Amino acid sequence: MGVALGYARLSKSEAGAEDVPAIARQSEDMEAWAEREGHDLRVFSDVASGSRAGVKRPGWDALLRAVEENPGCVVVAWRLDRLGRRPQELERLVTALERSGSDLVILSE
Repeated sequence: MGVALGYARLSKSEAGAEDVPAIARQSEDMEAWAEREGHDLRVFSDVASGSRAGVKRPGWDALLRAVEENPGCVVVAWRLDRLGRRPQELERLVTALERSGSDLVILSE
């Protein structure tokens, strides 16, 4: 089995009574994918803006560290915009993926 690292995010502007179901739905879809593909999945998550600079996203930071620690892993997200909307953040992920020889899978785009 390979290692899959999932990332789920709900934007603060979207946050409300449905926080948990939205994050849970993303996680459930990633878990179903990982099971079909034969991967062990670890999911990181945040409820934070993906478009504003300076917003702390501890789940995102933990994901980037985990990519570096798990060469050859697969990062999976529900949609590309769940990873972030700022090019600088996506560039950080691409750099980490390239350094570790890892892949990226987007489930619904």
